[in-house]
Amino acid sequence: MRGAVVAICLLFARADLPSQVVCAPDSTRKVSGALALFASIPEETAEAAEVRRARGGVLQEYVRLFEQPKDVTRLQAKAERIVRQAGSVFEPGLLAIGELRFTVSARGHTSNGTLAKPTSDPGLDSALLRGMARMDSAHVSFFTAGGRDTLQMRIDIGFNPSAGLYPMLLVRLAPLGTITRSAHILPTDVQPSVPMSYWAKHIDDEIVVRVLVDARGRAVMDSVRVVQGKDQVYIDAILAAIPKYRWSPAQAGDCTVKQWVQMPFTFHFAPTK
Repeated sequence: MRGAVVAICLLFARADLPSQVVCAPDSTRKVSGALALFASIPEETAEAAEVRRARGGVLQEYVRLFEQPKDVTRLQAKAERIVRQAGSVFEPGLLAIGELRFTVSARGHTSNGTLAKPTSDPGLDSALLRGMARMDSAHVSFFTAGGRDTLQMRIDIGFNPSAGLYPMLLVRLAPLGTITRSAHILPTDVQPSVPMSYWAKHIDDEIVVRVLVDARGRAVMDSVRVVQGKDQVYIDAILAAIPKYRWSPAQAGDCTVKQWVQMPFTFHFAPTK
């Protein structure tokens, strides 16, 4: 024999379904499909070729030792703003978003490290300086050229792969328009309302519905589909409750967008001892 209802609960809204991104035009997403951050050294027209090559060797070692920060949300948003402002095209004259300066000796020691131009992303700024510190501890010898014992290095950080000398991939980003933060349901006391007379039947079921959440964090009711579950009374109760739920909408960079989510509901009765 079975006893009282143990759970009639919304467990979570899973946001791992294909998304509808409406923030950026298709042309923008196409040109920025390989959106990334590059490190390069500025062109010095009066500098000897062997000195430039020496700088390129230092840059290569710096990029090899660089570790990408775990959270690049701000960086992603900044990249998307820059690409949109440039009309969805990388302009050769696009200014660097960050500038790192330091001195490196022929024996690989670094000093005087500073961010002459911070990127406005604290996580990335810290990672850029840590990359320089790793060079110092790696003890890699460099050919500094021209009888110099040290090189004054400047590394430009930007989204333009054609800017500067020896541009090298530093951080790979999501393509423009990709969901960078999934929609998540806001805390609520809302539960499907099932008639009390129906509980006497003690019917267990697990219902899963698929819902499109709009850019305001509300369910698009025309989109709702039942993907699992059979009990029609429970399904009707769920469909009546869905308009009352609210989500923090998904984001693509700094833009709120639509996203498909799945909502599982469990109806379960515990056996009586």
